[in-house]
Amino acid sequence: MKVIEWPAPPGPTEYNFSTSPLTTEFQLLFPRGAYYVGEYVEVLITARDHGGRPKAYGGDYFQAKLHSPTLKAGVTGSVTDHRNGTYTASFLLLWPGQVEISIRLVHSSEAIAVLKDKRETRPDKVSNCSNKAS
Repeated sequence: MKVIEWPAPPGPTEYNFSTSPLTTEFQLLFPRGAYYVGEYVEVLITARDHGGRPKAYGGDYFQAKLHSPTLKAGVTGSVTDHRNGTYTASFLLLWPGQVEISIRLVHSSEAIAVLKDKRETRPDKVSNCSNKAS
């Protein structure tokens, strides 16, 4: 269970120290001139707070997508949290041609901690969407 546990921030955090989508950066790992169908492409994500400072812990929820606007095709990437403020997004190349990579911060680790706290302390406010019709 420890392996699948979502990491929490080390303590209460002010908004300015939470992960910012505007200052977070990503770069291609091991860039080359050409890639081939069936290979993996990896991207390093460096989470930064609203002041541009690198984060020292993980727990952010990122979505990664590799897509071709020309072919109108896309594939999601798997994101690995290194729990030190960096993440690796990995994509399998499924078609030839030019592609684009999009990285989206869905929730910062700080926001996830707030949501988790509210779920645990206010279960009356959690909606169960799996109700079945009679």
